[in-house]
Amino acid sequence: MRRQRGFTLIEMLVAIAIFALIAVAAYQVLNQVMSADNSSDKASKRLAEVQQAMLTIERDMEQLTTRQVRFPNGDQQTHVLSGSAYALESEDDGVLFTRRGWQNPQAMLPRGEVQLAGYLLQDGKLIKKYFFYPDPEIGMEPQQQVLLTDVESFKVRYYDGDAWQESWDASDLPQAIALKITLKDYGEIERRFAIPTKKKDDSK
Repeated sequence: MRRQRGFTLIEMLVAIAIFALIAVAAYQVLNQVMSADNSSDKASKRLAEVQQAMLTIERDMEQLTTRQVRFPNGDQQTHVLSGSAYALESEDDGVLFTRRGWQNPQAMLPRGEVQLAGYLLQDGKLIKKYFFYPDPEIGMEPQQQVLLTDVESFKVRYYDGDAWQESWDASDLPQAIALKITLKDYGEIERRFAIPTKKKDDSK
C-alpha cells in the first residue's frame, strides 16, 4: 500500500514563522499608516485653530470703535483702548477694547451690538474675554473664549503715527496695532492691522 506523507514538524514551524513575519510586517505598515493619519488629523485641527483665531482677531481689529465704557458706579472710561504688560491679569501683554458690528438682527439676542472685549494670556492659552453689553452691570462676569492653545508669549504694540509704543491708554485709537504670538509648534506669528477711521460710536 502507498503510504501518505504529511508535513513534518520542521516544515510546520517554518510555515508558522513565515506567517508570523508577514503578520508583523503588515502590523508595522498598518501602524505607520494609522500614526501618519493621526498626525495629519492633529496638524489639520491645529491649522484650523490658528486660522480661526487669526480670523477672530482680524474681525475685532477691523471693528474697533471709540465707544467709551460706563462702569457700574457711573464713571465713564476716559480711554477707548487700553493695553500694557500684565493688563487684565494676563501672564504677558493684555489689551481691552470695544468693537462694533456684533450682529444682533432686530435685537433678538440678549446682548448689544457693541462688544467690550479683551485679549490675555493665561496658562499657555490666548483667551478672549467679552461682555454681552459694553457697559457692564454690577456682578456681570465676562464670557471666555479660548482662541489658541500652546502659546508661549503674546505681545501687542501700538503705532501712534510716529513710533511703535509698548502700551496704550488714550482717548483715541492708535493708527495701527501689531500682535506677535509665539506658539510652541509654529513659532512666531505676527500680524499688523491698520485701525479703521476713528469715529464716535454711541450704539447701545
